[in-house]
Amino acid sequence: MNTDAKIVSAVINPSLKDIIFTLDDGSLYKNPGYGSTHYSQRYTHEMYYDTLVRIANNVCPNNITYTE
Repeated sequence: MNTDAKIVSAVINPSLKDIIFTLDDGSLYKNPGYGSTHYSQRYTHEMYYDTLVRIANNVCPNNITYTE
């Protein structure tokens, strides 16, 4: 992932707690799913999802799509 790229939009699926960011360079970022080794006992999938939703609401509040 390009660390200089900016988030331009987000697709959020609250039922699966998934989020996909689209960056200004055209790349995508999707949060790791349940069972990923990315998470620890202290930092769960739900906590990471909640953090990413807050980022989306701060960075691109007018370009968020919710899906089920």
